[in-house]
Order: sequence, then C-alpha cells, then structure tokens
Amino acid sequence: MIAIGEVVNLRRPMDWARSRALFGQRVVVTRARDQADALTRVLRERGADVLEIPCIKRVPPPRPLR
Repeated sequence: MIAIGEVVNLRRPMDWARSRALFGQRVVVTRARDQADALTRVLRERGADVLEIPCIKRVPPPRPLR
C-alpha cells in the first residue's frame, strides 16, 4: 500500500504496533494447553507472534496397585 498526501503525517501515531516490546519476535510456548493461555495472551499483548506447541501433557498420577 502506498500513502500519498496529508495522510502520511498520521503514520507515526498509527504505528503503535511497532512500539511494543516484543514486536517482530516469534515466541514458542511449550507449556501444556491448560497452562499456555495466560502466557500467550501476555506475549501477544506485547507484540510477539506466538506459536503454541504443547510438549507436555498433564495427567493425574496413576492409582497405586494393591
């Protein structure tokens, strides 16, 4: 897209996404799905491109054999 004319002066105020701390960074979250939401949300709010790839599955411990 090309901007021509007075609208070019709005570039800086409209460029809020680039001012985020993690803009342009890709982050992989390997937490279990039920744990990843909060971290993913915070990272995205800070501008990161987040990939959720759970490497851990939480399950209850097995019952002891008797």
